[in-house]
Amino acid sequence: MQFFGARKAGLNYLPIFDLRHPDLKKYVLLTLPLMIGLTMTFSTEFFFRLFGSYLAEGSIAVLNFGLRIMLILVGAVWPGGGCRIISLYGQIGGGKENG
Repeated sequence: MQFFGARKAGLNYLPIFDLRHPDLKKYVLLTLPLMIGLTMTFSTEFFFRLFGSYLAEGSIAVLNFGLRIMLILVGAVWPGGGCRIISLYGQIGGGKENG
């Protein structure tokens, strides 16, 4: 809605997306461990069920219980990492590099 009103008011916006920009490379390298870690965290439930089906009866329940305990620890640790990333982005955006 706001986009169409801005166009009527005369706004001309052309998004520029350069894949070779050094800040994009820096962003991807900084967030890649986070992306891989979260992918592994959420895909483990699928793998537990897949491989747990070959084990004895009740194994999937035990694996799911272990997964829930692990996610409690992840929930306790990740907020600290998130605070660090937000402050790092603030330093980069403000022109002060992380040292």
